Amino acid sequence: MHDDGQLTDLAANDGVYAATIKVEGSGHYIAQAYITGRTPHGHEFIRSTEHLIPIIQPEIRLTGEAHIVPQRDDHRMLVHINVRKVIKDQPTMQHRAYAEVFGTDPSTGHPIPVCWIGGMVDYADDKVILELDANWVKRSGAVEPFHLRNVIVQDVKTQVPVSHLDHVNAKSDGVDEHLFLLSYKGKIPVATNGAITREMRIGRRPARVIAPSTSSLPSSSFSSQHHVSANETGKLLLLHGYCSPANPWQVNGKDDFTDAAFFNNPNADLSHDEFARKVIEWAEPYNGGYSVIGHSQGGCVALHMRNYYWSGLDEITDGGKLLQSVGTPYHGDDGAGTLANIAKIFGKLCGANTDLTRDGAALWLAGIAAPHRTEVNYYTTTAPKGFFNSCNLATNLFLRHPNDGVAELQYAQLDGASYMGNTESECHSIDMKFP
Repeated sequence: MHDDGQLTDLAANDGVYAATIKVEGSGHYIAQAYITGRTPHGHEFIRSTEHLIPIIQPEIRLTGEAHIVPQRDDHRMLVHINVRKVIKDQPTMQHRAYAEVFGTDPSTGHPIPVCWIGGMVDYADDKVILELDANWVKRSGAVEPFHLRNVIVQDVKTQVPVSHLDHVNAKSDGVDEHLFLLSYKGKIPVATNGAITREMRIGRRPARVIAPSTSSLPSSSFSSQHHVSANETGKLLLLHGYCSPANPWQVNGKDDFTDAAFFNNPNADLSHDEFARKVIEWAEPYNGGYSVIGHSQGGCVALHMRNYYWSGLDEITDGGKLLQSVGTPYHGDDGAGTLANIAKIFGKLCGANTDLTRDGAALWLAGIAAPHRTEVNYYTTTAPKGFFNSCNLATNLFLRHPNDGVAELQYAQLDGASYMGNTESECHSIDMKFP
């Protein structure tokens, strides 16, 4: 590894070392790095780090072309981002796309920022499509021509960017005229005192919230322990974590919750997005809305639902606690990568989960909008103080202290959310009890 500012090392002598590793093909690779030296007092030391690195074969590539397409009598505009399919003989999986929109300052002719757009996208007809709300353009005062910067297409399951371009020119003929006509007809809903609405952030709300398709997900059984009728309202959904054999909320005191439904998908190995789509599909009959409490990965899943999809969460407007979590490793976990593969610490038959690794979690959190983080109330759990007081003796040798046997307190924090405190003598297990 080098710290000379060459090749993959960004800056020389900054204490950050980089290396290029050649691999033979797709898959999950374990990268280990060791550093040795002497302290100022002459004592030898050794430090090591280990990372789980997913390598994937990109399915699509950006071509460098885009087109902003106004919709008749509609303040939505569709941004068609052209891509080409790299792998011809297999179906293209879902991706996440992101772009920063820039227009032109009419007084200076210089580029000015409009907004950033992003979301889950599907490949079709050599393009992926994002929505651009005309309110963003009106707020910025920008006019044609428009262009996109920092355009990224990202694999949803591994969080790995598969294609990236710094600059993409966007054809936008008719946008200025379209905005003028919308304003003239009163079609741009600007009577919000300049407020940024949820629709501006994630697109138009459908007339009926329908679960995103789960047809491409791994087959698994999931069911409710609560019968759902067509007119139920105001439910509390309780989610378990990654690869959990049962729902801890149901095991530990289902009678403690009022009007609750317990999601059960035992021993499932799912990414945040796969898990979220399963929950939305399962909870679709709750047409009166719901709030969510998630344990472990379930907390990330609830936030993912809120950030990327319309769901029953949008039906709740009473100002209560919409999203709550317990023992959720928002910033990943030192045991979720290589240790999970080796020791299977997340449960039976389960190995590494990219979204829960330190590196994968950083990529996932980068896409979570600040307003949605503020809706989270989160609790942490740890073993009692003292090195020998451990929830799991094996994982305690590798995890940072304090921890609850899986989630490390340092990485269970969520910037922008409401921290409700830590509970000692509570472990990351089905019964949540300290041994």
